[in-house]
Amino acid sequence: MSNNLLNQILQRLQGNSDTAKAMKIANKCQSIVKSQISGLEGRIVDLSDELEEAKEVLEDSIFVTERPTNNEAYIKNIDIAQQTVNGLEHDLEEAKGELTYFKTLKERFDEENSTTVNNSNSQ
Repeated sequence: MSNNLLNQILQRLQGNSDTAKAMKIANKCQSIVKSQISGLEGRIVDLSDELEEAKEVLEDSIFVTERPTNNEAYIKNIDIAQQTVNGLEHDLEEAKGELTYFKTLKERFDEENSTTVNNSNSQ
């Protein structure tokens, strides 16, 4: 558990029973961050698969195997497929950015916990 997180919460609380309450709050916060990381990792896998499929659909829309009979439909299919690819690329990059953020936050909790534990052992 992040002792910095715990210390920050303790600073906002008063009394001995508040230590236990602060520990519960800190544990819950860390659990939420870990869950968010797991969820984002799963989302990234799903988005990557969807993007791969969408790119295949785009290629199929561009390189048709039969002569197009409706010019507007041909262009519209390409446009829709490209918009799908663009949207998935955006969503994937956004999810990767969020994952980086939450991993950094978790590392911060872990580093602060390690520092506090080492400081308490040397006293």
